[in-house]
Amino acid sequence: MVIKLTGCLLIVTAGFFTGCILTQRLKNRRGFYDKFCVFISLLQTQIRYNSADIFSLVISSAKGSGLDIFEFSENCVPFTAFWENAVNSVPKRYGFNNSDKELLLEFGSVLGATDIEGQLKHLELYREVFQNRLSECEAALKDKSRIYRALGLFGGISTAIIIL
Repeated sequence: MVIKLTGCLLIVTAGFFTGCILTQRLKNRRGFYDKFCVFISLLQTQIRYNSADIFSLVISSAKGSGLDIFEFSENCVPFTAFWENAVNSVPKRYGFNNSDKELLLEFGSVLGATDIEGQLKHLELYREVFQNRLSECEAALKDKSRIYRALGLFGGISTAIIIL
């Protein structure tokens, strides 16, 4: 009986921690978009006042914003391949869905392809898009974080009751 109770307690704990992990993914996604909005602002400033190549501008903006996924040191590949590789290597902990990756790929496909004025307009447009995505993430975090933890906990409790 003690083993059964211990197993049930472990199941309840596992359910609760599963909910906590899903909540953490929501927080990580929101944090990424927050950092990405800072990244775009830094990149706008870099493009406006610096005449370096797009690799250097992106890498220095990534360092300034804390986005470690865009900090590559190799620039022997075309920028689009560099960007696609960076976006595809985003860890699962950020909880991205396909539309998030598509949006990031779409954003990076035009970087470095037009003149300075075109780049600044492109960045301004996408800054608004990413600000909207950030507010969606904040709303999702507010709405779903408590639900995920509660569902995990109650799912674990339900399973434990069935076992008992």
